[in-house]
Amino acid sequence: MPAAPGLLRSPIRFQQVARFSNAPCRPGGHGLPGRSVPSSPLDSACFYLTNVKMTVTSVRFIRLSHVPSGGYVIAIGLRPADSRQFELITAKLDGSPSPRDELAIIVRGHVISAPQVVALIIDGRVQFGGF
Repeated sequence: MPAAPGLLRSPIRFQQVARFSNAPCRPGGHGLPGRSVPSSPLDSACFYLTNVKMTVTSVRFIRLSHVPSGGYVIAIGLRPADSRQFELITAKLDGSPSPRDELAIIVRGHVISAPQVVALIIDGRVQFGGF
């Protein structure tokens, strides 16, 4: 992952979670495979998403950091053009009932994480952990 500004090798899609199942997705279904908890296998859950979404193809920065308690944290600096759209999405999710307050992070067709949005994000700096 680049630490400097640049295009991403794979776009990152952020999309609101409508519901999820702890069972794998059925072939031909409308869900996306992913994990419901960080320690579970990647395709152990199935996420059903709303139309509230955005796709990011380039960033100001992206960093992967090891945390002392174990695991990793990913920090992303969105470009100004994407920051406003991300702010609007987090405003919609903040305070929504679970799981609609969760924002799926999708890479290559898989939900790699779906953290709860607990506050409006206005500065375009996104951080999530559990890896």
